[in-house]
Amino acid sequence: MSKAEHNYIHSNLQRKIDETEAQLNGLGQRLTKVEQEIARMQERDQAQWHMIAKLEAKIDIVLTKIEDITKKSVRIWEAVFLTFLGGLVGVLIRNVFK
Repeated sequence: MSKAEHNYIHSNLQRKIDETEAQLNGLGQRLTKVEQEIARMQERDQAQWHMIAKLEAKIDIVLTKIEDITKKSVRIWEAVFLTFLGGLVGVLIRNVFK
């Protein structure tokens, strides 16, 4: 192999190596961008889960308050019914023993 052929082959190989390195650098930069985007998405995801947990806690508070109000309402209606029933029984007893 002549010196010119050797230089030609070496030059082509070096050019291919340089192109491959440039492609690898570009891929490395894209990979870094993708990793950064994944990190941002994970941060957003964490923030969203935190917000969901806060909303769940607030919903639990509201449901507890609704349950308390419902229990109080039932007690009030029970008292009203028992008062009405007591009055009705009183009227019946009064009419029976007249």
